[in-house]
Amino acid sequence: MEEIGRGAYSVVYRARRGDLPVAVKLQRARAEAAPAGWSGPLDPRARLRREAAILGRVRHPALPSVWEVGEVDGRVYLVMELVEGPSLASLLIEGPLPQPDIIALGRTLAAALAELHRAGLVHRDVKPQNVVLPAAAPGAAKLVDFGFASHADTRSAEDEVTGTLLYCAPEQAGMLRRPVDARSDLYALGAVLFECATGRPPFQSQEAGELLHAHATLPPPGARDLNPAVSPALAAILARLLAKDPDDRYQTGGGLLRDLNRIEQLDALLRAGDDAVVLGGTDRAPRQSEDAPLIGRDADLAHLSEGWAQALGARGSTALVVGAPGSGKSRLVWEHLQGVRRDGGAVFHGKCIEENPFPLAVLREAVDGWRRQVRQRPRHARAAAEDALRRAAGERAPLLRALSPLLAQTLAQPTGAQPADPAALDADRFHEAAADFLVKLLASEARGERGGGVLFLDDV
Repeated sequence: MEEIGRGAYSVVYRARRGDLPVAVKLQRARAEAAPAGWSGPLDPRARLRREAAILGRVRHPALPSVWEVGEVDGRVYLVMELVEGPSLASLLIEGPLPQPDIIALGRTLAAALAELHRAGLVHRDVKPQNVVLPAAAPGAAKLVDFGFASHADTRSAEDEVTGTLLYCAPEQAGMLRRPVDARSDLYALGAVLFECATGRPPFQSQEAGELLHAHATLPPPGARDLNPAVSPALAAILARLLAKDPDDRYQTGGGLLRDLNRIEQLDALLRAGDDAVVLGGTDRAPRQSEDAPLIGRDADLAHLSEGWAQALGARGSTALVVGAPGSGKSRLVWEHLQGVRRDGGAVFHGKCIEENPFPLAVLREAVDGWRRQVRQRPRHARAAAEDALRRAAGERAPLLRALSPLLAQTLAQPTGAQPADPAALDADRFHEAAADFLVKLLASEARGERGGGVLFLDDV
Protein backbone atom coordinates (compact mmCIF):
# COMPACT_ATOMS: atom_id res chain seq x y z
CA MET A 1 0.00 0.00 0.00
CA GLU A 2 2.77 2.46 0.92
CA GLU A 3 6.27 2.77 2.29
CA ILE A 4 6.38 3.48 6.02
CA GLY A 5 10.07 3.19 6.87
CA ARG A 6 13.51 2.86 5.34
CA GLY A 7 16.88 1.84 6.77
CA ALA A 8 20.34 1.07 5.42
CA TYR A 9 19.44 -2.51 4.55
CA SER A 10 15.66 -2.77 4.27
CA VAL A 11 12.45 -0.96 3.42
CA VAL A 12 9.21 -1.46 5.37
CA TYR A 13 5.84 -1.26 3.62
CA ARG A 14 2.29 -1.21 4.89
CA ALA A 15 0.43 -4.02 3.12
CA ARG A 16 -2.73 -6.08 3.39
CA ARG A 17 -3.13 -9.84 3.55
CA GLY A 18 -6.85 -10.45 3.08
CA ASP A 19 -8.46 -8.07 5.53
CA LEU A 20 -5.44 -8.03 7.84
CA PRO A 21 -3.06 -5.05 7.70
CA VAL A 22 0.56 -6.24 7.87
CA ALA A 23 4.09 -4.89 7.53
CA VAL A 24 6.43 -6.22 4.83
CA LYS A 25 10.13 -5.72 5.50
CA LEU A 26 12.06 -6.15 2.25
CA GLN A 27 15.80 -6.27 1.71
CA ARG A 28 16.90 -3.22 -0.27
CA ALA A 29 18.06 -3.91 -3.80
CA ARG A 30 21.11 -1.67 -3.37
CA ALA A 31 22.01 -2.27 0.25
CA GLU A 32 25.58 -1.60 1.25
CA ALA A 33 27.78 -4.29 -0.23
CA ALA A 34 29.03 -6.86 2.27
CA PRO A 35 32.51 -8.41 2.05
CA ALA A 36 32.70 -11.85 0.49
CA GLY A 37 31.76 -14.52 2.99
CA TRP A 38 30.57 -11.96 5.56
CA SER A 39 27.93 -13.27 7.96
CA GLY A 40 28.10 -10.53 10.56
CA PRO A 41 25.85 -7.57 11.32
CA LEU A 42 26.32 -5.84 7.92
CA ASP A 43 24.99 -8.73 5.80
CA PRO A 44 21.41 -7.63 5.02
CA ARG A 45 20.26 -11.15 4.14
CA ALA A 46 21.64 -12.59 7.38
CA ARG A 47 20.23 -9.67 9.39
CA LEU A 48 16.69 -10.20 8.12
CA ARG A 49 16.75 -13.97 8.48
CA ARG A 50 18.21 -13.68 11.97
CA GLU A 51 15.51 -11.17 12.92
CA ALA A 52 12.85 -13.61 11.72
CA ALA A 53 14.41 -16.50 13.62
CA ILE A 54 14.64 -14.50 16.84
CA LEU A 55 11.08 -13.18 16.73
CA GLY A 56 9.87 -16.67 15.89
CA ARG A 57 11.33 -17.97 19.17
CA VAL A 58 9.71 -15.54 21.60
CA ARG A 59 6.14 -14.48 22.27
CA HIS A 60 5.25 -11.36 24.24
CA PRO A 61 2.67 -8.60 23.72
CA ALA A 62 5.46 -6.01 23.58
CA LEU A 63 7.37 -7.87 20.83
CA PRO A 64 6.15 -7.96 17.20
CA SER A 65 5.18 -11.25 15.58
CA VAL A 66 6.65 -12.57 12.32
CA TRP A 67 4.27 -14.60 10.15
CA GLU A 68 6.37 -15.40 7.10
CA VAL A 69 9.94 -15.20 5.85
CA GLY A 70 10.86 -15.79 2.23
CA GLU A 71 12.88 -14.63 -0.73
CA VAL A 72 11.88 -13.05 -4.02
CA ASP A 73 14.26 -12.06 -6.83
CA GLY A 74 17.19 -12.72 -4.51
CA ARG A 75 15.88 -10.38 -1.78
CA VAL A 76 14.77 -11.60 1.65
CA TYR A 77 11.42 -10.39 3.00
CA LEU A 78 9.53 -10.69 6.27
CA VAL A 79 5.76 -10.45 6.69
CA MET A 80 5.22 -9.07 10.19
CA GLU A 81 2.66 -7.70 12.57
CA LEU A 82 1.99 -4.07 11.65
CA VAL A 83 3.00 -1.88 14.59
CA GLU A 84 1.88 1.70 14.07
CA GLY A 85 2.12 4.70 16.31
CA PRO A 86 4.60 7.36 17.36
CA SER A 87 8.03 6.33 18.47
CA LEU A 88 9.17 7.07 22.00
CA ALA A 89 11.82 9.33 20.44
CA SER A 90 9.14 11.58 18.93
CA LEU A 91 7.38 11.77 22.29
CA LEU A 92 10.58 12.78 24.10
CA ILE A 93 11.03 15.83 21.86
CA GLU A 94 8.50 17.53 24.14
CA GLY A 95 10.53 16.79 27.27
CA PRO A 96 10.37 14.39 30.23
CA LEU A 97 7.41 12.06 30.73
CA PRO A 98 5.25 11.92 33.87
CA GLN A 99 6.58 9.36 36.33
CA PRO A 100 3.53 7.04 36.09
CA ASP A 101 4.17 6.79 32.33
CA ILE A 102 7.87 6.06 32.91
CA ILE A 103 7.05 3.28 35.34
CA ALA A 104 4.43 1.79 32.98
CA LEU A 105 6.93 1.88 30.10
CA GLY A 106 9.65 0.36 32.28
CA ARG A 107 7.38 -2.49 33.35
CA THR A 108 6.42 -3.29 29.78
CA LEU A 109 9.95 -3.25 28.39
CA ALA A 110 11.43 -5.08 31.39
CA ALA A 111 8.92 -7.90 30.91
CA ALA A 112 9.60 -8.04 27.14
CA LEU A 113 13.36 -8.15 27.66
CA ALA A 114 12.98 -10.82 30.33
CA GLU A 115 11.17 -13.02 27.80
CA LEU A 116 13.84 -12.36 25.17
CA HIS A 117 16.68 -13.06 27.61
CA ARG A 118 15.08 -16.31 28.79
CA ALA A 119 15.52 -17.53 25.22
CA GLY A 120 19.24 -16.71 25.47
CA LEU A 121 18.93 -13.67 23.19
CA VAL A 122 20.09 -10.05 23.45
CA HIS A 123 18.46 -7.15 21.57
CA ARG A 124 21.64 -4.96 21.46
CA ASP A 125 19.85 -1.82 20.24
CA VAL A 126 17.34 -0.69 22.86
CA LYS A 127 16.74 3.01 22.17
CA PRO A 128 13.77 5.42 21.95
CA GLN A 129 13.62 5.10 18.15
CA ASN A 130 13.00 1.35 18.54
CA VAL A 131 10.12 1.75 21.00
CA VAL A 132 6.75 2.25 19.29
CA LEU A 133 3.66 3.39 21.19
CA PRO A 134 0.67 1.96 19.29
CA ALA A 135 -1.90 3.62 21.55
CA ALA A 136 0.26 6.67 22.31
CA ALA A 137 0.47 5.19 25.84
CA PRO A 138 3.84 4.03 27.22
CA GLY A 139 2.28 0.99 28.87
CA ALA A 140 1.31 -0.36 25.45
CA ALA A 141 4.82 -0.07 24.01
CA LYS A 142 6.35 -2.40 21.42
CA LEU A 143 10.08 -3.04 21.14
CA VAL A 144 11.02 -3.31 17.45
CA ASP A 145 14.02 -3.71 15.10
CA PHE A 146 15.91 -6.89 15.95
CA GLY A 147 18.51 -6.43 13.23
CA PHE A 148 21.38 -6.39 15.75
CA ALA A 149 19.96 -9.06 18.05
CA SER A 150 21.94 -12.23 18.65
CA HIS A 151 22.61 -14.96 21.16
CA ALA A 152 24.17 -13.81 24.42
CA ASP A 153 27.98 -14.07 24.48
CA THR A 154 28.08 -14.49 20.69
CA ARG A 155 31.21 -12.81 19.36
CA SER A 156 33.27 -13.24 16.23
CA ALA A 157 36.23 -11.69 14.46
CA GLU A 158 33.81 -9.51 12.51
CA ASP A 159 32.17 -8.04 15.60
CA GLU A 160 31.74 -4.30 15.56
CA VAL A 161 30.35 -1.81 18.03
CA THR A 162 26.64 -2.36 17.60
CA GLY A 163 23.74 -0.29 18.83
CA THR A 164 23.51 3.44 19.37
CA LEU A 165 26.27 5.02 21.43
CA LEU A 166 23.94 7.29 23.41
CA TYR A 167 22.44 4.16 25.04
CA CYS A 168 25.32 1.67 24.71
CA ALA A 169 26.67 -0.33 27.68
CA PRO A 170 30.46 -0.12 28.25
CA GLU A 171 30.99 -3.79 27.43
CA GLN A 172 28.94 -3.53 24.24
CA ALA A 173 31.04 -0.57 23.12
CA GLY A 174 34.21 -2.59 23.68
CA MET A 175 35.33 -0.39 26.59
CA LEU A 176 34.95 -3.15 29.18
CA ARG A 177 36.23 -6.69 28.66
CA ARG A 178 33.00 -8.42 29.65
CA PRO A 179 30.52 -10.44 27.57
CA VAL A 180 27.52 -8.72 26.03
CA ASP A 181 24.51 -10.31 27.67
CA ALA A 182 21.10 -9.51 29.14
CA ARG A 183 22.59 -6.91 31.46
CA SER A 184 23.80 -4.91 28.45
CA ASP A 185 20.19 -4.54 27.31
CA LEU A 186 19.20 -3.49 30.84
CA TYR A 187 21.88 -0.75 30.80
CA ALA A 188 20.43 0.53 27.50
CA LEU A 189 16.93 0.40 28.99
CA GLY A 190 18.25 2.41 31.94
CA ALA A 191 19.60 5.04 29.54
CA VAL A 192 16.22 5.19 27.77
CA LEU A 193 14.27 5.53 31.03
CA PHE A 194 16.80 8.14 32.24
CA GLU A 195 15.96 10.23 29.17
CA CYS A 196 12.25 9.71 29.84
CA ALA A 197 12.77 11.00 33.39
CA THR A 198 15.11 13.92 32.69
CA GLY A 199 14.61 14.86 29.04
CA ARG A 200 18.18 13.90 28.04
CA PRO A 201 20.34 10.76 27.81
CA PRO A 202 22.77 10.18 30.69
CA PHE A 203 25.73 11.24 28.53
CA GLN A 204 25.78 13.68 25.60
CA SER A 205 28.47 14.45 23.05
CA GLN A 206 28.89 14.85 19.32
CA GLU A 207 32.16 12.91 19.51
CA ALA A 208 31.95 9.12 19.52
CA GLY A 209 35.17 8.81 21.52
CA GLU A 210 33.88 11.10 24.24
CA LEU A 211 30.64 9.14 24.50
CA LEU A 212 32.50 5.84 24.76
CA HIS A 213 34.75 7.25 27.47
CA ALA A 214 31.80 8.65 29.42
CA HIS A 215 29.89 5.36 29.41
CA ALA A 216 33.01 3.52 30.55
CA THR A 217 34.35 5.84 33.25
CA LEU A 218 32.05 8.73 34.26
CA PRO A 219 29.23 8.40 36.79
CA PRO A 220 25.90 9.42 35.26
CA PRO A 221 24.31 12.56 36.69
CA GLY A 222 21.69 12.02 39.33
CA ALA A 223 18.20 11.94 37.83
CA ARG A 224 16.86 14.07 40.70
CA ASP A 225 19.58 16.66 40.08
CA LEU A 226 18.26 17.15 36.56
CA ASN A 227 14.57 16.78 37.42
CA PRO A 228 13.57 17.15 41.11
CA ALA A 229 10.17 15.63 40.27
CA VAL A 230 11.83 12.21 39.92
CA SER A 231 11.15 10.17 43.05
CA PRO A 232 14.04 8.78 45.16
CA ALA A 233 13.16 5.17 44.30
CA LEU A 234 13.05 5.80 40.54
CA ALA A 235 16.39 7.65 40.74
CA ALA A 236 17.91 4.71 42.63
CA ILE A 237 16.55 2.20 40.09
CA LEU A 238 18.01 4.24 37.21
CA ALA A 239 21.38 4.46 38.95
CA ARG A 240 21.46 0.67 39.39
CA LEU A 241 20.57 0.10 35.74
CA LEU A 242 23.40 2.43 34.67
CA ALA A 243 26.14 0.84 36.78
CA LYS A 244 29.42 0.46 34.86
CA ASP A 245 30.05 -3.10 36.04
CA PRO A 246 27.38 -5.55 34.78
CA ASP A 247 27.53 -7.32 38.16
CA ASP A 248 26.32 -4.12 39.87
CA ARG A 249 23.25 -3.75 37.63
CA TYR A 250 19.97 -5.59 37.72
CA GLN A 251 20.82 -9.09 36.56
CA THR A 252 17.46 -9.87 34.93
CA GLY A 253 14.43 -8.07 33.58
CA GLY A 254 12.41 -9.89 36.21
CA GLY A 255 14.49 -8.36 39.00
CA LEU A 256 13.89 -4.88 37.59
CA LEU A 257 10.18 -5.60 37.17
CA ARG A 258 9.82 -6.63 40.82
CA ASP A 259 11.28 -3.32 42.00
CA LEU A 260 9.13 -1.30 39.59
CA ASN A 261 6.07 -3.13 40.92
CA ARG A 262 6.90 -2.07 44.49
CA ILE A 263 8.21 1.40 43.72
CA GLU A 264 5.66 3.12 45.99
CA GLN A 265 6.87 1.04 48.94
CA LEU A 266 10.51 1.75 48.07
CA ASP A 267 9.78 5.47 47.85
CA ALA A 268 8.13 5.48 51.27
CA LEU A 269 11.15 3.74 52.83
CA LEU A 270 13.68 6.04 51.15
CA ARG A 271 11.80 9.19 52.06
CA ALA A 272 11.70 7.95 55.67
CA GLY A 273 15.50 7.72 55.63
CA ASP A 274 15.75 3.92 55.72
CA ASP A 275 19.33 3.24 54.56
CA ALA A 276 18.77 -0.53 54.57
CA VAL A 277 16.66 -0.44 51.39
CA VAL A 278 17.97 -3.07 48.97
CA LEU A 279 17.23 -2.99 45.24
CA GLY A 280 17.10 -6.26 43.32
CA GLY A 281 17.29 -8.20 46.57
CA THR A 282 16.43 -11.60 45.04
CA ASP A 283 17.78 -10.82 41.59
CA ARG A 284 20.64 -12.86 40.21
CA ALA A 285 21.78 -13.87 36.75
CA PRO A 286 20.58 -17.39 35.92
CA ARG A 287 23.41 -19.86 35.80
CA GLN A 288 22.30 -22.71 33.61
CA SER A 289 25.21 -24.86 34.78
CA GLU A 290 23.73 -25.00 38.28
CA ASP A 291 20.33 -26.21 37.08
CA ALA A 292 21.27 -28.98 34.67
CA PRO A 293 21.73 -32.44 36.27
CA LEU A 294 25.34 -33.53 36.83
CA ILE A 295 25.96 -36.96 35.31
CA GLY A 296 29.05 -39.16 35.31
CA ARG A 297 31.26 -36.92 37.47
CA ASP A 298 31.04 -38.74 40.82
CA ALA A 299 34.79 -39.39 41.04
CA ASP A 300 35.67 -35.77 40.25
CA LEU A 301 33.11 -34.51 42.73
CA ALA A 302 34.48 -36.84 45.40
CA HIS A 303 37.99 -35.48 44.77
CA LEU A 304 36.78 -31.91 45.32
CA SER A 305 34.85 -32.97 48.40
CA GLU A 306 38.02 -34.50 49.83
CA GLY A 307 39.77 -31.14 49.42
CA TRP A 308 36.87 -29.43 51.19
CA ALA A 309 37.16 -31.88 54.07
CA GLN A 310 40.83 -30.97 54.37
CA ALA A 311 39.92 -27.28 54.49
CA LEU A 312 37.46 -27.97 57.32
CA GLY A 313 40.35 -29.64 59.14
CA ALA A 314 42.49 -26.51 58.72
CA ARG A 315 44.65 -28.22 56.07
CA GLY A 316 44.22 -26.12 52.95
CA SER A 317 44.63 -27.57 49.46
CA THR A 318 44.38 -26.62 45.80
CA ALA A 319 42.48 -28.41 43.03
CA LEU A 320 43.07 -27.69 39.35
CA VAL A 321 40.08 -28.59 37.16
CA VAL A 322 41.13 -29.01 33.52
CA GLY A 323 39.37 -30.06 30.33
CA ALA A 324 38.37 -29.03 26.84
CA PRO A 325 35.88 -26.16 26.33
CA GLY A 326 32.35 -27.41 26.93
CA SER A 327 33.47 -30.44 28.94
CA GLY A 328 31.58 -29.32 32.04
CA LYS A 329 34.38 -27.90 34.20
CA SER A 330 32.32 -24.99 35.52
CA ARG A 331 29.28 -27.21 36.02
CA LEU A 332 31.34 -29.56 38.18
CA VAL A 333 32.74 -26.74 40.31
CA TRP A 334 29.36 -25.07 40.87
CA GLU A 335 27.88 -28.40 41.97
CA HIS A 336 30.69 -28.72 44.51
CA LEU A 337 30.23 -25.15 45.73
CA GLN A 338 26.55 -25.79 46.44
CA GLY A 339 27.70 -28.36 48.98
CA VAL A 340 30.21 -25.91 50.42
CA ARG A 341 27.45 -23.36 50.96
CA ARG A 342 25.21 -25.98 52.57
CA ASP A 343 28.02 -26.62 55.07
CA GLY A 344 28.14 -22.92 55.89
CA GLY A 345 31.39 -22.37 54.01
CA ALA A 346 32.34 -19.06 52.43
CA VAL A 347 32.71 -18.91 48.64
CA PHE A 348 34.71 -16.21 46.86
CA HIS A 349 34.59 -16.27 43.04
CA GLY A 350 36.69 -14.43 40.47
CA LYS A 351 36.88 -14.91 36.69
CA CYS A 352 40.15 -14.30 34.87
CA ILE A 353 40.06 -11.98 31.85
CA GLU A 354 42.84 -12.25 29.31
CA GLU A 355 45.29 -9.36 29.14
CA ASN A 356 43.85 -7.55 32.16
CA PRO A 357 46.80 -5.32 33.18
CA PHE A 358 45.73 -4.86 36.81
CA PRO A 359 47.83 -6.82 39.35
CA LEU A 360 45.84 -9.59 41.06
CA ALA A 361 42.76 -8.55 39.06
CA VAL A 362 40.98 -11.87 39.61
CA LEU A 363 41.40 -11.52 43.40
CA ARG A 364 40.04 -7.99 43.19
CA GLU A 365 36.96 -9.36 41.40
CA ALA A 366 36.52 -12.05 44.07
CA VAL A 367 36.67 -9.47 46.88
CA ASP A 368 34.40 -7.04 45.01
CA GLY A 369 31.85 -9.81 44.43
CA TRP A 370 31.82 -10.50 48.17
CA ARG A 371 31.43 -6.79 48.91
CA ARG A 372 28.42 -6.61 46.61
CA GLN A 373 26.84 -9.56 48.42
CA VAL A 374 27.46 -7.87 51.76
CA ARG A 375 25.56 -4.80 50.57
CA GLN A 376 22.44 -6.94 50.17
CA ARG A 377 22.45 -8.07 53.81
CA PRO A 378 20.37 -6.50 56.61
CA ARG A 379 22.01 -3.52 58.26
CA HIS A 380 23.33 -5.33 61.35
CA ALA A 381 24.76 -8.22 59.30
CA ARG A 382 26.32 -5.77 56.85
CA ALA A 383 28.03 -3.90 59.70
CA ALA A 384 29.36 -7.14 61.21
CA ALA A 385 30.81 -8.25 57.86
CA GLU A 386 32.53 -4.91 57.34
CA ASP A 387 34.02 -5.10 60.84
CA ALA A 388 35.35 -8.57 59.98
CA LEU A 389 36.86 -7.14 56.80
CA ARG A 390 38.70 -4.44 58.75
CA ARG A 391 40.01 -7.00 61.23
CA ALA A 392 41.23 -9.22 58.36
CA ALA A 393 43.06 -6.26 56.82
CA GLY A 394 44.60 -5.16 60.10
CA GLU A 395 47.72 -3.04 59.88
CA ARG A 396 48.11 -3.92 56.19
CA ALA A 397 45.04 -1.87 55.25
CA PRO A 398 47.10 0.84 53.46
CA LEU A 399 48.50 -1.82 51.12
CA LEU A 400 45.14 -3.53 50.59
CA ARG A 401 43.34 -0.36 49.56
CA ALA A 402 45.16 -0.71 46.25
CA LEU A 403 43.61 -4.14 45.64
CA SER A 404 40.08 -2.86 45.05
CA PRO A 405 38.21 0.47 44.94
CA LEU A 406 35.30 -1.17 46.80
CA LEU A 407 37.71 -2.41 49.45
CA ALA A 408 39.20 1.06 49.78
CA GLN A 409 35.74 2.43 50.61
CA THR A 410 35.60 0.24 53.73
CA LEU A 411 39.27 0.52 54.66
CA ALA A 412 39.00 4.31 54.93
CA GLN A 413 42.21 6.28 54.66
CA PRO A 414 43.03 9.64 56.26
CA THR A 415 41.51 12.66 54.58
CA GLY A 416 43.75 13.97 51.81
CA ALA A 417 45.89 10.81 51.65
CA GLN A 418 46.55 9.48 48.17
CA PRO A 419 45.68 5.82 47.43
CA ALA A 420 48.62 3.58 46.68
CA ASP A 421 49.42 2.78 43.06
CA PRO A 422 49.39 -1.04 42.82
CA ALA A 423 51.94 -0.93 39.99
CA ALA A 424 54.40 0.85 42.30
CA LEU A 425 53.96 -1.46 45.29
CA ASP A 426 56.58 -3.95 46.34
CA ALA A 427 55.23 -7.15 44.75
CA ASP A 428 56.24 -9.50 47.57
CA ARG A 429 54.67 -7.34 50.30
CA PHE A 430 51.55 -6.76 48.23
CA HIS A 431 51.06 -10.47 47.46
CA GLU A 432 51.72 -11.49 51.06
CA ALA A 433 49.22 -8.93 52.34
CA ALA A 434 46.56 -10.04 49.85
CA ALA A 435 47.04 -13.74 50.69
CA ASP A 436 46.90 -13.17 54.45
CA PHE A 437 43.84 -10.94 54.09
CA LEU A 438 41.92 -13.48 51.98
CA VAL A 439 42.64 -16.36 54.37
CA LYS A 440 41.43 -14.36 57.36
CA LEU A 441 38.39 -13.06 55.50
CA LEU A 442 37.39 -16.55 54.31
CA ALA A 443 37.63 -17.82 57.86
CA SER A 444 35.58 -14.94 59.28
CA GLU A 445 32.88 -15.32 56.63
CA ALA A 446 32.40 -19.08 57.15
CA ARG A 447 29.22 -19.62 59.17
CA GLY A 448 29.69 -23.31 60.02
CA GLU A 449 30.99 -24.35 63.41
CA ARG A 450 34.23 -25.63 61.84
CA GLY A 451 34.81 -22.64 59.55
CA GLY A 452 36.37 -22.99 56.13
CA GLY A 453 35.97 -21.43 52.70
CA VAL A 454 36.74 -21.78 49.01
CA LEU A 455 38.32 -19.35 46.58
CA PHE A 456 37.23 -20.28 43.02
CA LEU A 457 39.35 -18.75 40.23
CA ASP A 458 37.56 -19.37 36.94
CA ASP A 459 39.40 -19.56 33.57
CA VAL A 460 42.79 -19.30 35.29
